[in-house]
Amino acid sequence: MPEDSGFTIRAATEEDVPRLMGLIWDLAVYEKLTHEVVATEEALRGSLFGEAPAAEVAEARWTSTLPGDWRAWTVARH
Repeated sequence: MPEDSGFTIRAATEEDVPRLMGLIWDLAVYEKLTHEVVATEEALRGSLFGEAPAAEVAEARWTSTLPGDWRAWTVARH
């Protein structure tokens, strides 16, 4: 994809953990399942960036000339 397309894919970093936890919580709110959320930022950080990561997360982002931008996160389990 051309560099000027506004489309990027990047691996998540430890700095993304609060945002990822927020997405988990927001989905639970939407699904009315907040009582099922047992994840914590600490546990998520360990699962993604610890000695034996259980999954990888990537962000796909498209920035356009339209207001706002589009993002999607994907998770690949090990």
